[in-house]
Amino acid sequence: MIKRFSVLWLLVLLAVLAGGCKEIISLRYSFEQPGISGNLPKDNFEVFGIRAYVRDGHIQVRTETALTHGYDIDIVLHVKADNRQEAESMAQDVVHYEADEKMLQLTIDEENINATVTIKVPQNYTYDLNSKVANGSMVLDGLNLKDALIRADNGMIEIRDINARSVDGATSNGRIRFLDSRAEKISLKTSNGLIEFVGEGKNAFLQTANGRIALRLLPTDYINYFPQAKIVVRNSNGSIGVQLPEEKGTGYNLKATTDNGRVKILMRGFEAIDDGQWRTLAFVSQPRQINLDLATSNADINIERNR
Repeated sequence: MIKRFSVLWLLVLLAVLAGGCKEIISLRYSFEQPGISGNLPKDNFEVFGIRAYVRDGHIQVRTETALTHGYDIDIVLHVKADNRQEAESMAQDVVHYEADEKMLQLTIDEENINATVTIKVPQNYTYDLNSKVANGSMVLDGLNLKDALIRADNGMIEIRDINARSVDGATSNGRIRFLDSRAEKISLKTSNGLIEFVGEGKNAFLQTANGRIALRLLPTDYINYFPQAKIVVRNSNGSIGVQLPEEKGTGYNLKATTDNGRVKILMRGFEAIDDGQWRTLAFVSQPRQINLDLATSNADINIERNR
């Protein structure tokens, strides 16, 4: 009986391995697509639109110093197939691209194809961005933006060195990083992921669940600051860490609440004005006034000096 079961298990194992081998054989074949180039408006005060959608993969939009009045797009397709011939056939005609002098639109929406898209643009233009990766990540780097709508389900969003009127970024099961950047209106939302914010926002909303939020505001001599700012942070099952410049001319009005955790203020100058509310001295007379509204559950909130 034992021998019979051993033979049966061996047959099952061989079947699993056979299926696994078939899956291993169905590896990704990579194909670098012909480069795409286009022209921007002759006058750089006009806003240029960028619309990009990729079902699976990665989108990066960044500035390129060598470009002045045009853009370049690099695309690499990673195709999952049983053999190269099948992969080559699947890679045909999957890139859908349209453009004029006001906007470019790029779509790659195919199963079993993972795409890496890099859009390179000049520094001296302003862009209006609407971009989504259904399963993957997105990076924006060095852009002047009017408005940016960014979606990246099951992946990371990273925003570096950008200046914008508004940024609306959301993902799930991934982190969001907003680094050395500035926008009048900011909304960053994720779940099961970290939010890291280093920069300046006039009206900012940061939200996650089951992750940490790290907020660091920059000194006045480092960034073009807003005289009045409001930053709302919401978390659940995750801590909130805030680093603030301790400098003349900047005042803080702080509201911080947590369930099953502690609020720890580890910098000088705050005085309690109500339950869960603190304010720095002479707040209303400061040229830079920052209102902070922080709330979480099952974790601590730490306020400390920006080092």
